[in-house]
Amino acid sequence: MTGTRQTDEGLDDRQLVNAILAGEAERFDELHERYRRRVFAFALRRVSDVSDADDITQEVFLQVYRSLPSYQGRASLATWIFGIAHNVTCRHYRGKGCATVPLETGEARSKLTVTPIAERRLDAARAVNKCTQTLARARTPEHLEIFRLFYGGGRPLRSIARATGRPTDSVKDSLRRSRNLLLRDVPDVRSALFASGA
Repeated sequence: MTGTRQTDEGLDDRQLVNAILAGEAERFDELHERYRRRVFAFALRRVSDVSDADDITQEVFLQVYRSLPSYQGRASLATWIFGIAHNVTCRHYRGKGCATVPLETGEARSKLTVTPIAERRLDAARAVNKCTQTLARARTPEHLEIFRLFYGGGRPLRSIARATGRPTDSVKDSLRRSRNLLLRDVPDVRSALFASGA
């Protein structure tokens, strides 16, 4: 598989997943170690609190463990894991009701009001999450992955084409069809997609 990471033992991501699913449960520690720091950094950039980022990271790997049998390799393992991380982070925001800042520091007290930019980002994350839920019911996982990479991950079309193994025109067509579906089924989707950087 292109774009997969390899261990010292020579197992790429797909082989590692296969080994775990074949009963080598101890290999999950290897997968966890391979992606833990990156998932933690992803979460920390979004919630700005080490404790919350740690909780999100733990929840992500719990979901990865539970969902691993459903991983089909259509996208890279990293893309799949960060899709889960995105969803867990969005749920975290919904649970908190606002962007979180640690309250113990003086700097935090000055950040208690959420800035308009942070509000827009939060609204965009919620909107993208609502869109992905709608698409999950109506589109194939591959089309959903393309949507997540473009709107949730901000990836350029060529990068998505490489990650999914599809031609750029096919990626564009997938995004167009997904947008048309959302325009029909999700109110205010235009502003949601604009807020997410579309």
